[in-house]
Formats: sequence, C-alpha cells, structure tokens
Amino acid sequence: MNDEIHSDPDLAAHITITKKRGICLYGESIDNIFPLVPVHDYVASIMGDFRDCIENIEEDPIYCTLNVIRVYWYLKEGIISSKQEAGEWGIFTFPIEQKETVRKAVECYSKDKKMYSFEKDELEQLKNYIVFHVQNELKNK
Repeated sequence: MNDEIHSDPDLAAHITITKKRGICLYGESIDNIFPLVPVHDYVASIMGDFRDCIENIEEDPIYCTLNVIRVYWYLKEGIISSKQEAGEWGIFTFPIEQKETVRKAVECYSKDKKMYSFEKDELEQLKNYIVFHVQNELKNK
C-alpha cells in the first residue's frame, strides 16, 4: 500500500444507491457489506454532481437533465431513482414548458443515442426551473 490518500466525492451516493436499490448476486448481503451513509453526506455527494450538471448541461444535456431531476426528486420526496425513472417523473410532474425537454432526454437515454438536438434556451429554462426548486427544498430541510 502507498501513503496516498484517495477520495471519491460520489462514494456516499454510490453506497446509498447500492444499499437502497442494489441487488446482491453473490456473497454477503449488501446491508452486511456497506455502511449506512448519513443523509447529509448523501445530499452533499449528490449536490456536487448537481452543481457539475448545472454548469455543463449544454455539453451533456441528456445525462445532466436526468441527473438534476434525480436530485430534485430526492430532495422533494426522498425518492432514490434511476435516471430513467426520474425523467419519467419529470414528464409527469413538470410544467408544460419543461416537459418536452425532459421527454427528449428520456427518449435519447432509453434508446442510448442522441436523437434530438437541445436548444440553449430550453436547457436554460429547465435549469432555472430546477435550480429554483432545489434551492427551495434545501432551505426547507
């Protein structure tokens, strides 16, 4: 072993998602292997990714759109979801102005190819909508 210290800011999120949604294929149960992650550590982890996605939504609109919706849904209702599930929730619950952008992201994600282009304005509107609501959820926690 070396003396380097390694860190992964997403580790708290990965462990939480594995404990909540993972399926053990072999060996000891997930609950016996992974520790419980405090909620504030999970939120800190997903908020780091959220900030990156908000900053880079134009460069990676599919991943970032679905990921910021996942964060919002978790903060709003405590749901740990897949990107696909979060996108479907967004289509069902978001205002009409954002639904088409979310629908395009879900369709591209589910077919694993970029079938649509995303306009800067539509991504900006979606980003503003989600940032506003995420900030409100964080204030209310």
